[in-house]
Amino acid sequence: MKAMKSIIHNSKFIIVISLVALCAACTPPAVDEAKLFLTDKQADELIAQGTLLTLQQFKDSFMSEKGNFLSDTTLYRTRATKDGKNYLFSIDTIPSSATPIYIRGRVTTDDYAGNFYKAMCIQQIVDGEQQALRLSVDAGSVGGLYQIGQEILIRVDGLAIGRYANQPQLCLPSYNNNIYANNAEQKIGWAPGRIPIAIFKARTQCIGKPDVSQLVYEEYEIKEFTSELNLQETRKWDAKLVRIKNVHYTGEYYESNGTVSKCSTGDPEEDGNANVFAPTTNNIGYPQGRIIADGKGNKTVISSSEYAKFAYFYLPGADKDGIANCPKYVGDVVGILGYYNDNARYDPASDDWAISIRSLDDLQLYYDANGNNVADDKGIYYYVPAMIKYYLGEEPVLSNAPTYLPFYEEDMKFVLDNIQKLVIKDVAESGGYGVVFGSELSLERVYELKKLIQKEPRRFIAQEVIHFNDLKVVENGAWTERKADLRAFVLTGEEPVVWKSGLTRFSKDANSFVVNSSQGGGFKDTWVLSR
Repeated sequence: MKAMKSIIHNSKFIIVISLVALCAACTPPAVDEAKLFLTDKQADELIAQGTLLTLQQFKDSFMSEKGNFLSDTTLYRTRATKDGKNYLFSIDTIPSSATPIYIRGRVTTDDYAGNFYKAMCIQQIVDGEQQALRLSVDAGSVGGLYQIGQEILIRVDGLAIGRYANQPQLCLPSYNNNIYANNAEQKIGWAPGRIPIAIFKARTQCIGKPDVSQLVYEEYEIKEFTSELNLQETRKWDAKLVRIKNVHYTGEYYESNGTVSKCSTGDPEEDGNANVFAPTTNNIGYPQGRIIADGKGNKTVISSSEYAKFAYFYLPGADKDGIANCPKYVGDVVGILGYYNDNARYDPASDDWAISIRSLDDLQLYYDANGNNVADDKGIYYYVPAMIKYYLGEEPVLSNAPTYLPFYEEDMKFVLDNIQKLVIKDVAESGGYGVVFGSELSLERVYELKKLIQKEPRRFIAQEVIHFNDLKVVENGAWTERKADLRAFVLTGEEPVVWKSGLTRFSKDANSFVVNSSQGGGFKDTWVLSR
């Protein structure tokens, strides 16, 4: 170690030559711009010339416990976890090859909200299971180049895979000589570094157009992923796109020693901005963790960067005076699972998994007033016509979309016999999530969905497809047609009042029936001229 430090510190020339040689080994031949965007057929033809690995195969094949780049003692801030058994930093170089090695996946993150800085995550579905990987890319606004839902193909031979603070990521080795005044050794040495954007673009090709409907949000309970840290678990779980249901912020956070403290005492002078998502770390940039719980005694954290655009927003249910109402906001959290463990000064949970949200839209939390959960249950759609008849003694003025509840035997038979003509909805989902059009499913997926409906009949409703009207919208300066729905807002009081403004939502492309903004849909102004 001392000999290596001597070489590094005393010979800048050697460092320069080494880095140039390293980059030269990683730089592929120039790629024709016309080939940056591929069809599925073109992608298959290209892959046939090399080797395609699943994301899990890639991690298992090349990522070792200590890495193979120089020696583990040269990695900056080389540390193990508190038990001393597991390394937090490693670099494994991937040999250059005349035969290309590829991975492919669909982008699950963007950096618009600032919580994924110079990084993105991809997922791949293999045998119905999600595999995932982080990509460390040296570019701001990488989400503008590779949008959520975009499938990409990456040539990885000549690059590296490493763990930065225990998070596996596609990377390049990088030497860091940054010195903090309080710890001169803190950032000196080799570490998993970002891939220069020029190299990344030359090695990455887009397959088709972005399609967020193809993303998979795996549902878990907190207790399922709070497992003991080891390399195998990290490779399996890190970077997965997950959904955690029926949780709430507790208004607490973990201290570096693992103890739990309140985000706020209610005294603004004492608390400062403690009851926000990510209080400042004096521009060091470590993620901040805020505890969520599921009502069953299980806890984990939502991790946010102080550089996120929402860093200084109050937690749901919190304000400048305190956090008393945080537990009242209950619902689902969507985000990227990870295990960031740096130096235990600002860790989300010291030695535990955490979820990083992509934006505040991933917090699907609602004030838990009486009746909210019932009203938000899509299963209620089935009973609306009967409720109108029972409580109002009249027939509905507007007809409901024909709805079937597999919980009932007759409806179950109809759904199973006609599933490819129906739209299936998970009753607990919102924002367009959990919506499946039977006509778009493969025979294998139809079979899997039928088995799931039979196993959990109360979880789903099925509806006949409503053929939306096409509405003209402006896109990229030109008129085009999109499927749309129109909503008016009616206020009830002494007399019902229809607002003169309304909401019009439209689909992201001409063939889609999904209009939710969380699924890529748009909206336009609507004016109600008469009742």
